Amino acid sequence: MKIIDLTILILGLNAAIDRGHKADWEETKIHIEAGDVFSWLKTKDFSIDLSYYNESRARIAEEISQEWQSIYHGYAGEERRKWGIQNNGLNLLLAWTNEIIQQKF
Repeated sequence: MKIIDLTILILGLNAAIDRGHKADWEETKIHIEAGDVFSWLKTKDFSIDLSYYNESRARIAEEISQEWQSIYHGYAGEERRKWGIQNNGLNLLLAWTNEIIQQKF
């Protein structure tokens, strides 16, 4: 995984949030735990361009999903205290993608 793999995702999430999109908080956590966030996001109307994570980069999406799961297992329930968020699942994904960057790079 390279930093660009994460920053492209951050740009997409940020743009969706800016357009006023919200993801249900609990539903987002269910998909993080299940490891299927990317396929779930594709079914929603958030207008997030996930084409970067096509078949040739599916492994990267899987790695990101595993990192989100790791953060979930370590910090679920502490999102407000640690990242200052508690309502929008897209903000959760954004914060945790940023957390991956901080941990890995």
